[in-house]
Amino acid sequence: MSLTDLMGAAMFGNLEDVKRNLNQVGEKSKNGWTALMYAAMEGNANCIPLLEREIGMQDNCGRTALMLAASDGYTDCVRLLLSEAGKQTTEEWKGLLNTYPPGTTALMLAAHQNHPDVVELLLPYEQGLKDSEGYTAQWHANNSTKIGDFTRVRQLLKNEGTEQLPPPKEQPPLMVSAVTGDIEGVKKHLDRVGYQDPTGMTALMMAAKYGHSNCIPFLEKEIGMQDEDGLTALMWAALNGKTDCARLLLSEAGKQSTEERKFNFNGIAFPSGATALMIAAHYNYPKIVELLLPYEQGMKDSKGHTAQWHANNGVSWGGDFTRVHQLLENEGTERIPPPHNPGEVPRLRDRVNKLATENDSLKKDLSSSKNTLEETKKELSQLNQENSSLKQQLQKANKENDILHKQFEDRKRQDRAQIDQLTAEVSSLKQQLDNAINESKRHAEMNEDLRKASDQNRALINALTTEKATLQEQLSKTIEDLKRALADQKAQNLVLEKENAQLRTESHDMKDLRRRLEEVEEEKRILLQNLAAVGGRLTNHPQGLGTPTG
Repeated sequence: MSLTDLMGAAMFGNLEDVKRNLNQVGEKSKNGWTALMYAAMEGNANCIPLLEREIGMQDNCGRTALMLAASDGYTDCVRLLLSEAGKQTTEEWKGLLNTYPPGTTALMLAAHQNHPDVVELLLPYEQGLKDSEGYTAQWHANNSTKIGDFTRVRQLLKNEGTEQLPPPKEQPPLMVSAVTGDIEGVKKHLDRVGYQDPTGMTALMMAAKYGHSNCIPFLEKEIGMQDEDGLTALMWAALNGKTDCARLLLSEAGKQSTEERKFNFNGIAFPSGATALMIAAHYNYPKIVELLLPYEQGMKDSKGHTAQWHANNGVSWGGDFTRVHQLLENEGTERIPPPHNPGEVPRLRDRVNKLATENDSLKKDLSSSKNTLEETKKELSQLNQENSSLKQQLQKANKENDILHKQFEDRKRQDRAQIDQLTAEVSSLKQQLDNAINESKRHAEMNEDLRKASDQNRALINALTTEKATLQEQLSKTIEDLKRALADQKAQNLVLEKENAQLRTESHDMKDLRRRLEEVEEEKRILLQNLAAVGGRLTNHPQGLGTPTG
């Protein structure tokens, strides 16, 4: 899938277009990227709360939006994506200059790319995790191919532990509201006022950084708080050119940073002792310089540099510094105390303007009192200064031209390397597409075979179903026949049992008859014996049976 309108809006930080295309949330590009990933890759933290439904999604290599933000050092994006902490890539990832194995984490990428603020945010949630080659974030920091001072990153990872905290389940609500300028959200979460993340950032600092001056009155309890490097909300407003916010934060004027601080977008390090005025002068914000000058003029950082020095050594791409140089040309050393609250700012601003008008009038009177010779000398001196300034500007322009030429050559080499990589990726994708087509054909053939086998199985199932019904009918009939036969058999058994009982009775009577017969036979035998005996006596007395004589 090509880039959607939502992805394009997120990439360029266009909030209105992001809101207009939220129906495309969840869609992915051909490499698996989401709109949230494009926003994180470009550092557009203000888009992240609108795309929170994509939090947790991973691309084709298993990368998350948090990993992309961590790799490029976008600390604000990392703050809002900490709920993705702990996830690891699933495939080898080939970057422009490095190859990362499966199992890579956001902490490892931040360590490799030397982003200490990001490392500090991620350390509690990902310390001790290892990639597929068994390497931790500490190893990635110690073996990075990137040039630079890794001291702070290596100190943070020196005693890298192995126990991880569970990542937060949601974005910090007050900070999210401060980033997006959501007044209702800020009011709803005022109980979180005073919270500082591991780097010391507060909701007030985030509101000032993103120019949401309407949030500042609700977060005034955080005025005066400093992050781990000593930066205040006023300094963050000055760094990003947010004049309206700076005007409401003048009570912080006079504070100085406590540590050296490097900002990712240009790599320039401010020494400790930096002020909001120095930062505004360095980045060419004349309105903020004019606003802060009465409160911070003449202050020096730890290297002895004033705001004027920072203006003279400002970023080369900052544009025309004429106005800033004019404001700081006669930078004084006397400062007025900052207002105690934002309400005093307009009154003090009027007082400063009045004093400036009086000062201009005195300068005019002094100038008019000088004679023609002095004016001529002044003009000559001015011409010499202008000539010297033009020479300096020419030298600076030549130097900047050399830098731009080098940057162009570097970019050209990087683009060539990226083109070669993309060409190789396209070739690989074509091969994958051919393989996918062949696989699809094979699957189609397998599907046809499966369909035929399914039809055969269906026919067999129907036949078996019919046979089953027949067998069930036969079984039911057989069971009925067996029941009837069993009933008949039971009836016969009853008859037989009655006959058997009768036979047992008759058998008993037969025994009695037999015994009686035997007794009769015995009596008969005895009788016969008696008869025989009588007959013998008759034979021995033939005279008959008369009475014998004496």
